[in-house]
Amino acid sequence: MMGSGVAAQIEHAKSLREVFETISAFPSLGPFLSYQLAIDLNYTSVIDFDENDYVVPGPGARSGIAKCFPQLNGVSPEDIIRWMVDTQEAQFEEQGIEFDDLFGRALTLIDCQNLFCETDKYARVMHPNVRGVGSRNRIKQQFAPQGPPATPFFPPKWGINQRVSGRSSTLASVI
Repeated sequence: MMGSGVAAQIEHAKSLREVFETISAFPSLGPFLSYQLAIDLNYTSVIDFDENDYVVPGPGARSGIAKCFPQLNGVSPEDIIRWMVDTQEAQFEEQGIEFDDLFGRALTLIDCQNLFCETDKYARVMHPNVRGVGSRNRIKQQFAPQGPPATPFFPPKWGINQRVSGRSSTLASVI
């Protein structure tokens, strides 16, 4: 993969979608993993695209969306995720939620994609009779810590680490 020139292609990409398409061209890298890799690269200093430009819902997010919105009538999972991002403040207000954002950082497409995936996992345990997409009905693995917890930090380009400097012990106790 590295000998193919993919690093230069990614470095010169014009959009997050182009990074995704470059990665997904490799055999055995499906849409969800390719998108996750593109997002991970976007957290580095190698590329810098707006996280709200592109989203690829994974299987868990698709199932979570189907559980939350059983009557989609042809609305795509991508559009549901974008709608959630675009209307998040109104949604919080309507539901009476005082949302504590991430130190001034609003939810992004990848955040909402992940929220729907986590919703699917939660619903599989707490509401197994609610069907989503596919036949998954159990959680594959349980988290087991391996060694001491790492010191949490955010991608430096977000500018959050400086704002929470000195609060890492508080963050570590929450995470």
